[in-house]
Amino acid sequence: MTEQPSQPVQSKRLLLWSLLTIATLAAASIAYFLFTFDLNNYRKTAEQELASLLSVPVTLGEIGYKLYDTNLALHINGLQLGDSSSKFQVETEKALVTLRWKGLLERKFEFAKISLRQPQIHIKKTTDTVTEGSNLSKQASQEIDQEFLQIFSIAALEIIDGTLVFESEETGLT
Repeated sequence: MTEQPSQPVQSKRLLLWSLLTIATLAAASIAYFLFTFDLNNYRKTAEQELASLLSVPVTLGEIGYKLYDTNLALHINGLQLGDSSSKFQVETEKALVTLRWKGLLERKFEFAKISLRQPQIHIKKTTDTVTEGSNLSKQASQEIDQEFLQIFSIAALEIIDGTLVFESEETGLT
């Protein structure tokens, strides 16, 4: 005679198969999301958000992502911060922005590393006349800079084969 498995054994098997099915479906859903998710669909939104945070125009090229040193890395082909009328301008063909998982889970920007390959960095020092309005402008600018530093946490900045141009209106030298 063949013995039927007992009721507790059958319920354990059903529970095991149910959990295995749920885990497989979750893994397949995550894999599908990762293969079909395109950051370029959100490029304009990212440009607008960065421009409002940095108070300079921002242009982003093609964006991709992958794991890099156990963190999530964004590859940006073509990045421009600022323009010819800004106090600073950064232009690079390739940028690697490595984000920390902890920051992503807390919905904060925490950068493990930002690497810029062959950037062109232009910094302009302007002469400010000392008036009450310009003092208020300087104070507001410093407050924005402090807020910006509190929002972003950058552990390392790497500049590879870059060019730095410092322009001064006072002396007219570059």
